[in-house]
This record gives sequence, structure tokens and C-alpha cells, in this order.
Amino acid sequence: MRFAILFAAAMSILLPGAASGQSVPESRSEIALSFASVVREAAPAVVSIYARRVVESRANPFFDDPLFGQLFGDFGRSVPRVQNALGSGVIVSSDGIVVSNYHVVGGASDIRVVLGDRREFAADLILSDAESDLAVLRLRGAEDLPALPLANSDGNLPIFNGVHP
Repeated sequence: MRFAILFAAAMSILLPGAASGQSVPESRSEIALSFASVVREAAPAVVSIYARRVVESRANPFFDDPLFGQLFGDFGRSVPRVQNALGSGVIVSSDGIVVSNYHVVGGASDIRVVLGDRREFAADLILSDAESDLAVLRLRGAEDLPALPLANSDGNLPIFNGVHP
């Protein structure tokens, strides 16, 4: 939500008329300030992430109801159920390091990453933090991928110099 608000604010500042609903730049200066070139360059490094996890659930949905649970106690058995998640991420290293969200891949038993060119890779979760909702994945067998390098906002220096966790 915060990202959407910041993006809308940036668009209204950078593109005169963006706040009034105009979506097409009208002058050469508006075109120079648009995000089109940034999107064109970044898009190949954006990926789709499909995660699968097995969760235990009750065979009957009434077992989750507090009143029903009090009346019948722990009657009924848990049934394993496959839960699928879909999210996105960004490749930050050409050998297959991807940054995504923890809520997409946390606890997943199978993670698949699909690139814009339709290549698909199995992925392993190598770092995660539920509190900040960040996850770092390593794509198996990946090489020469389009990547968006991370940088230090204070000095615009790369901080991900090919050193992997």
C-alpha cells in the first residue's frame, strides 16, 4: 500500500497531468521524465514465483468455529492440504539470486520461478525474514540471467558484488 501511494505521488510530480488521469506523455520533456525506459530495462529481470506448501487443515470447516470446537472438542482429524502461492521477484545476480517476499515463499516445499522469456527454474530459499517480509532465493542451474544490481543509496555503489550468502 505504501509503495502504491509513493508511486502515485512520484508520478504526479514527474509527469504533469498524471494526477488528472492523463497516462500518455504529451511533450518531449514529459517523455524524458516517464518511466517507460526504466520499465523497458527492468522488465527482463522481473520474475513470477509459484510456491507450494502443505498445510494441515480440518476435514470439516466447522472445526475452526470456536463454539463448535468447544462442543465437540478435538473430534475429527487433520487433513494435509496443498496451498499454492503466487508472487513476483527481481533477479539481482546473473547467476540466479532473486529477491522476493517472505509471505510468498515462507514454508514452501516447492518453489518455481518463471522468467519473462518463459524459462522456468526450481529455486531454494537461502535467506528469509518474516518480520520484514523479505526472502532471497537461488535458482538452480541458472546462468547469464538479466539482473538488476542492488546499490547503496548513500553513494550509489554496488553492495552485491557477486558475493552470495
